Amino acid sequence: MSSSGHRYAGFNLTKTKLQVSEVAVVNNEINLVNVDEVYLNEEINFERDKVSKIGALLQSAYQELQLNSSINPNYISFCLPLELFSIIQLPLDNRISYQEAVEDLKIQYKILFPFRDEKLNVHYYKVEPNQFNKYTEAIAFGIEEQYLSLIENFAQNNQLKLLYIDNPLTASIVSVNSSNSVLCKGYYLIIYLEKNIAAYCLNNGNKAIKIKSFYYNRIGDLPEILNKEFNSEIFSKINSDSIDSSFITGDDISSNLVSLLRKSLNIDFIMFNPFDKLKVSQELFENKSYLKKYNSFAASLGIALRVN
Repeated sequence: MSSSGHRYAGFNLTKTKLQVSEVAVVNNEINLVNVDEVYLNEEINFERDKVSKIGALLQSAYQELQLNSSINPNYISFCLPLELFSIIQLPLDNRISYQEAVEDLKIQYKILFPFRDEKLNVHYYKVEPNQFNKYTEAIAFGIEEQYLSLIENFAQNNQLKLLYIDNPLTASIVSVNSSNSVLCKGYYLIIYLEKNIAAYCLNNGNKAIKIKSFYYNRIGDLPEILNKEFNSEIFSKINSDSIDSSFITGDDISSNLVSLLRKSLNIDFIMFNPFDKLKVSQELFENKSYLKKYNSFAASLGIALRVN
C-alpha cells in the first residue's frame, strides 16, 4: 500500500440511496475518515428508467453527499445494484485462456438471459474442484455495458479517478474477510440482501466456491426460500455444522429479520460491523451512519478497501 496519504471512496448505489465509505491510507495504515448516505430524489426503476435519468439522480445524490460530508477522494470505486448483475456458475475448460472463457460465457448468457439485449461485460472467478463440483468451474457476473459507461462518465464529469466497478456481494465479502479474518478459516456463509433480490456466497478459506442470487416478493418469504436453497445446494454436500460462521448484510436489515432467519434456518447469523477493525477519525463517533447503520455499509467499505 501507499504511504502518501491517498484517499479512496467506495460508493454503493441502490434503488433508493447512495452510500459512501472513505478511507485514507497513511504510512501503510488504513483510516476510516467518512461514512454517509443520502436518499435519491426518487426510487430508480432499472427496467424502465433511462440511463440518463439514473445518471442525473446519481449526480444529485453525490452533490448532496459533498455538502453533508467532506469527502475528498483521490480515487473512487463503485458498487452497482445486485439486480443489474446476472450470476451463473458453469464448468470451465482449463485449456482455454481467460478471454476465450469470457467469450464462451457470453454465448451462455445469450441463451440463459435473452432479455439482456444490451452488450454485456462479463468477468468470472475460477473455482477449483471441491466437495461441490468435480471439475473446475467459473462463477461469472454479467452486466450491461451501459451501466459501466454510466459510472465512467460520472467519474469523468466530476474529475474523479475511477478504479473499480463491482457488485455489492463480492465487495461485502472483502469487508467480511477484512474484519473477521479469525472466523473465516473454514466454511463460512455470506448473505447480501436488497429490496426483492438476495445473493449468497459460500466460502472455504477465503475462496468462493458457490455464489447464487434469487428474487423474492416479501421479506417474510426469505426463510422458506433460503431453507430450500441451502438444503438442496449446500447441506446436501456438507453438514450444516461444518459452517463455522455466517454473516448477513445489505440494505436496511433489521435485527428482527436476523432473529427470524436465525430461528427458522438454525444458523447463527452475524450482523457484523465492517468498521470494527479500522482506525477511525474522531468525528465519526458522532456519526449516526457509523454508529447505527454500520452493517449496511459492508459493500461501500469493501470496494473502498481495494486500494491496490
